[in-house]
Amino acid sequence: MKKVAKRSNSSRRDKKEDRPWSDLLQDLMENIMKRLFYADHVRLRLACKGWRSMYRVPPIRQLPWLMALNENAWTSCKLFDPVYKKTYNININDDDTGLLLQGKSLKDISIQECKNGWFFMSESNNPMGNLFLYSPFINGRIITLPNLNTTIQIATFSSVPTDSDCVFFTLNTQTSFGIISISTCCLNDGNWYTRCFESTIVFGHWNVICLEGVFYCSNIEGKLGSYSIASKNWTEQQVETETISNWLLNFGIRKNLIVHMVEVDGEICKIYTIEGYGLTLFVYKLDRLKMKWNYTKCLGDHVIFLGGSDVSFPASVEGRILNRKVQIRDRIYRCVGTSTTSYDVRTARTYTCIKSYPLSKEECYKIWLEPPQSGTH
Repeated sequence: MKKVAKRSNSSRRDKKEDRPWSDLLQDLMENIMKRLFYADHVRLRLACKGWRSMYRVPPIRQLPWLMALNENAWTSCKLFDPVYKKTYNININDDDTGLLLQGKSLKDISIQECKNGWFFMSESNNPMGNLFLYSPFINGRIITLPNLNTTIQIATFSSVPTDSDCVFFTLNTQTSFGIISISTCCLNDGNWYTRCFESTIVFGHWNVICLEGVFYCSNIEGKLGSYSIASKNWTEQQVETETISNWLLNFGIRKNLIVHMVEVDGEICKIYTIEGYGLTLFVYKLDRLKMKWNYTKCLGDHVIFLGGSDVSFPASVEGRILNRKVQIRDRIYRCVGTSTTSYDVRTARTYTCIKSYPLSKEECYKIWLEPPQSGTH
């Protein structure tokens, strides 16, 4: 009897051990997924049908991937993951959406915004044509938006495009002098909603970011206007721009001036880069209490990526570049056409990115692309 009982206990123990991984409690699986990178999420969802529906669990936030694109056409691209140092080949195929992207020249497509793993795009030769979104991460998915029927100067979106509360935003200053038109829509809207406002800001060269439900728009001199998603009102802030204006006058506006605006730890920064006899780079932070732009040589223990996903990270971010000899604190990584470099704000020295991003050595158009954080379905 003892032997029979022993075998029975062993049999019950083996039966417990043979339970499939798919039987793990959902709360436990969510805790596991929160500790995994984006590439891990993709592989995990392929392993089990029940896990495919857990797309709302965000992966660990990591540094951007590098996307390399044939300079002549949107036919295929390469994506480099800096965490696992792996390159993926992606074919671009959008037959079911009327070939909005596939095979088009880079000159035919304008990238209006790039964030959350998505490109926000328009047709360069048709300024009143379709606005659409493309993600190389989500099976090459393309989302089309209603026809806007007006030209645009600024275009962006508030959050993950597949979320129901995401707001798409465009701004146009060409209607008449002193008037701007702002158009917004959500994913399931059949039309854009356009509102006109009086404005004293000249948006010759502009930038836009969305922060805490507000779209902040700034011109080259640092003048600032904001559009609230909740109130649907446009407000122009009285910002002291003397530091930027004097610098622009003293340094001179050059043809190859590039201006970015990015959020760094809740603060708004404008970054001016000038390509000439070497790289010149200036960073200004907005003091929102005094409403003044302040020049700085410190990013507050952060690293910034410009050129595609204009985004900042703490230098200690999970998934940082897995090369212990590469210091990323106070670095600005830049993609400009075929060139990829990093710039040390403290020392004003420029470095290559080949050790951290080997794909950067390829002579083709490159862009930073942050992997999706949620809603990847």
